[in-house]
Amino acid sequence: MANSTNNSYSTLQEAIINLGYEWPEKDYFFCHGVFPTVDNTIADIQEYVGILLCTDGDIDININRIDYNLTASTLLIAHPSSIVHIVRSRNQYNGILLFIARDFFG
Repeated sequence: MANSTNNSYSTLQEAIINLGYEWPEKDYFFCHGVFPTVDNTIADIQEYVGILLCTDGDIDININRIDYNLTASTLLIAHPSSIVHIVRSRNQYNGILLFIARDFFG
């Protein structure tokens, strides 16, 4: 997967809000269904555990410089302080997305 120097970098909360979602709770974020994606975007998930289940579609992402292709029935878990780079989404992307604050588990 090709990396570009014109990446858009943001925190996890900024990236979610830029996609048009609200983030009303400090401890978690949950959504499901069709996800809008912005190709070539990088987000630092900082203090959150990320859980993503792809239910339909196809997306290429890079987490901590390791490439992944997520397709239907793929479950991905990203630990806190991971750098997530959305490289591209080839088809309409559907899934379940959950971010939980690390402190919430403690």
